[in-house]
Amino acid sequence: MKNWKQYLSSLLVALFVACVLPLPAFAQDPVTILAGPELAKVVPTAFYFQGQSAPTQMRNSAPARFGSTRYVIAGFVDTSGYAADVRAKYEGFLITDSPITINGSDLGTGAYGFGFTNDGKLNQSRRPKTAR
Repeated sequence: MKNWKQYLSSLLVALFVACVLPLPAFAQDPVTILAGPELAKVVPTAFYFQGQSAPTQMRNSAPARFGSTRYVIAGFVDTSGYAADVRAKYEGFLITDSPITINGSDLGTGAYGFGFTNDGKLNQSRRPKTAR
């Protein structure tokens, strides 16, 4: 079951990067998939959830820059050692610093956590953007 979840999770990130990032809304801005030092600069080292944080799996993260100032970041977190209900909600995250549209659905600025239940259903939650 765990291998199936890892496969599904990897497939989700791959599909996101391949299909969702080059959205028509961003057509006027060139898209750059970041790697190396740029990836380390943009992707958070940990993701906060339910009063806790888990380290980001940098090898399973995919940040994209649209133009010079807009970012969308998808990645997985290491929730090994956490309770099953926490792992089911927070296996990964999606962060966008501007509103985007995915498959016809609007997604507002913010940070979103996701995970999978034991029966393979997608769980998602939203952490709204806060003022700095």
